[in-house]
Amino acid sequence: MLAVERRAVARSFHGNRAAYLRALSRRGATLAVARGVIRDELRRRAIAAKLAGGETTLQWTDDREARAVDTAICRNDDLPGSGNFPSSDARDIGVVPLPALLPFLFRDATPPAPPAVPTSTASAGTVSLAWAYGAEPDLAGYEVFRAPASGGPYTKLTDTLLARPAFADASAPPGAPSFYVVRAVDTSGNESAPSVEVSAAPG
Repeated sequence: MLAVERRAVARSFHGNRAAYLRALSRRGATLAVARGVIRDELRRRAIAAKLAGGETTLQWTDDREARAVDTAICRNDDLPGSGNFPSSDARDIGVVPLPALLPFLFRDATPPAPPAVPTSTASAGTVSLAWAYGAEPDLAGYEVFRAPASGGPYTKLTDTLLARPAFADASAPPGAPSFYVVRAVDTSGNESAPSVEVSAAPG
């Protein structure tokens, strides 16, 4: 962790530690917060190196956090994360892309690969999309976009990053096809190119 911090100070602040601390302060972060962000990213990479059998870092993280939330008791029943109640009681916390708020720590400008081609399933009033998890260890989640015609312009449907590679669009106009693309976003805020476009028309 300290080695990553030293490299960030040398690379982004020409070795000036005071300038580094001022940059943290301007972003409302402390030295402890910055070091926590670094540790979190290094832990994510270590998890990725140990996973086997096709499981991805994002999937591994989401599964364990969802199980932890299932047993959590929160004041005023204000549980963290997002869910699909009443269809499901399961909740996903997701990945908070903190390195995007402190970009000088890693200087990561490489976007993730575009998501795999989604599958689209239409039912009464809803279009459901699903796709495969991306393999990048720093993957934070997904954004879904919809257009009324092939090729766009697209409107983003997701207010926050999706932790899991699935989305149900209950606002799609009935009786006409809607066109969708998905983008992947990493912890540094880099956004992928769009997935292959798919379409469906809810009944």
